[in-house]
Amino acid sequence: MVDLAKAAGLRAVALTDHDTVAGMPEAFAAGVRVGVEVVAGVEVSAAHSPGSMHILGYYLSPTHPELVAVLEQLQNGRTERAPKIIHRLKTLGLEITLAEVLALASGQVGRAHIAQVLVNRGYMDSVSEAFDRYLKKGRPGYVDRLRPPAEETISAFRRAGGLAVLAHPASLALDEPRGVSALVERLKAMGLEGIEAFSPYHTREMTAAFRDMARRYGLLCTGGSDFHGGFKDRADLGAAGGGLHVPYAVLEGLKERIGGIKP
Repeated sequence: MVDLAKAAGLRAVALTDHDTVAGMPEAFAAGVRVGVEVVAGVEVSAAHSPGSMHILGYYLSPTHPELVAVLEQLQNGRTERAPKIIHRLKTLGLEITLAEVLALASGQVGRAHIAQVLVNRGYMDSVSEAFDRYLKKGRPGYVDRLRPPAEETISAFRRAGGLAVLAHPASLALDEPRGVSALVERLKAMGLEGIEAFSPYHTREMTAAFRDMARRYGLLCTGGSDFHGGFKDRADLGAAGGGLHVPYAVLEGLKERIGGIKP
């Protein structure tokens, strides 16, 4: 990821894997090697209905005990879910094995790895098709997993010295703008520090609306590409929706805020 960021001409990149910070030491070393600023991060799926709520943590300590405990619990949930999804797919006539999935994952297992195996087997033409037909919420191969309450997630990030940010709010599946505003107000009371306005999930108009919302609630405006290294990507690294790119100024805002919190 860091090498790709360098090749794309980015000044900085945050590594925000789902439910793990295991890649941070390697990312920091790569950043020093190629001259790219690397930010410690993580992304967690919190309990929410009807859509999905992802919360990002930035500038947190990867070794903080409470954070490590929360992430270990989530990783166990992922490990337990994969065989259940594979079993469901087999009942639907899609024969794949856990060994194939684990070989692709090289560690933490996600639905994107299962989707890629379906493509490799010739069952699907693309990862997106696998999700649309079988793996996303409401489809026949979907199996839910543990999702901690938002308050617990935000608390763990804050105790680990980090900032909690609501990722791509368009994925919340809430009425605009009243539903999102009400949720953001509740999350701010829990310790939320920012809203990811720049995102491949958002049009230019949505980006402008979420930037206004961030200002209204005194929250940081951040951005991300939701880049998965070839698995279910919505944009290139550094890019956002509506032809926009994530400006370095959003990172300056994060650094200013974290500097004001830490002694």
